[in-house]
Amino acid sequence: MAVFTPFEEVHQYILEKLQDSDICVGKKGSYLKVFQAALHYNINDLPNAKSGRNYFEKNALIHGLYFLFQSFKTGFARKVPLKRFVLIDGSRFEGDEKRSVYFDKIKHWIGPHRCTHIASMKQKPSSADYASWEVENRFRVLDSLFYHQFQDVRRVYEKAKKSERFTVDELDYLGACLHSFLVRYSKCLALYKNSSVQTVLFIVHYLNEGFIAAMQDLKIECIELQHGLISAADLYYVYDERYRPWIQNAFFPKKMWVYGDLWKKRMHKGIAADQQKITIAGDYTLFFEKQNFSIPEKENILLICTQKFLAHDYFPWIDGVLSHLSRHPDWKVIIKLHPKEREHDIARYHEYASDNVEIMLQGDLSALFAKTKIQLSIYSTTFYDAIGYDVVNFTTHELPTYRHYVQELTEEHIATAIGLQDDPIDQFLSQQQYPFVQRNMVYHHFPTSDIQSWLVQYDAQ
Repeated sequence: MAVFTPFEEVHQYILEKLQDSDICVGKKGSYLKVFQAALHYNINDLPNAKSGRNYFEKNALIHGLYFLFQSFKTGFARKVPLKRFVLIDGSRFEGDEKRSVYFDKIKHWIGPHRCTHIASMKQKPSSADYASWEVENRFRVLDSLFYHQFQDVRRVYEKAKKSERFTVDELDYLGACLHSFLVRYSKCLALYKNSSVQTVLFIVHYLNEGFIAAMQDLKIECIELQHGLISAADLYYVYDERYRPWIQNAFFPKKMWVYGDLWKKRMHKGIAADQQKITIAGDYTLFFEKQNFSIPEKENILLICTQKFLAHDYFPWIDGVLSHLSRHPDWKVIIKLHPKEREHDIARYHEYASDNVEIMLQGDLSALFAKTKIQLSIYSTTFYDAIGYDVVNFTTHELPTYRHYVQELTEEHIATAIGLQDDPIDQFLSQQQYPFVQRNMVYHHFPTSDIQSWLVQYDAQ
């Protein structure tokens, strides 16, 4: 979810709406994260996140008829047979073979013959078994599980409405988010009930509460994989004590796998970790499949790694950096674009291309870091990825929206903060030494003994 409003402002807004109440708590659990999403959409004015109709403003019969109609409409769709392990991919596939960045190693470690690999995208990559729309293709409503979930969600919405704490817009966002919860819950009941699935491994727990609720009701083990940067500033991972009244029985997966000690310690700073088993799995991604720390000489390269939806912040900063480049004719700038950068932003980035400025859409990060001296970004996993490659990271303290990220990065000696108009090359050359974090604190080798033991226990069953 993109960052437009400083997280502390979003937290304050959410907490003021929920304070001294149990508005978001139902009989089946706490819908805290669903309320968070709705209020975050509202504060950032994202009307596309609202459905065209708020079914919760209709009576239960009309709302139920929507699901009954969907059940009849999709009743003849083929139910896909699922294997013992299901991998729900976050849709990062790279290379000619379209290998999954997050699941390729795990799939081969568990054994492809006992995994069903599902990609959350419209067109299925060749290395996946199905696209999500091919498998979550039916609704299940004539079921006591769905009935109780349906009733619980509607009770929670009515509680929010009767509290008179929410505007019409806020209620419409909440209705859209709770309706999406029910849609996903119904589809997951139809797919996973009476299947042979024992474990689902997936990416991103927020906005997936309906799926998690279904897995809990069906007694299917649910494991989230870390998919990038986890920050104590985030909305959905590291909750502070202010959220204590609503965190119990919120829809979190019971288990989470992270890359290394740094991330595990960060998760345990928050109270949500009390409900989860946080396990170090190691670096199961393909980003650094071919690590190379042995290149003898660095090149005069300043690497800028962009992030999706943040081009409006990067453009003025890049303008400032390039204004200094004429004083460093022996230096080159590489602008590495985020894989999911928007088309119109990509076109704008390409306008920076010149003899000493290269725009890169794809590339081997390991090879890039091995020859790079400086990396510049706002907040990014790439700051952590660069650890071990003798790269100096610079962020900026002049974008208040991201101040909590920047504070965390600087306090942990991951990056140094500079101004938007500062010359990062001069800054680098004038500083003789920078503190570096050990790479094995951030990324353990995959698989670790903990998750090897997990798989052995499965094989023994």
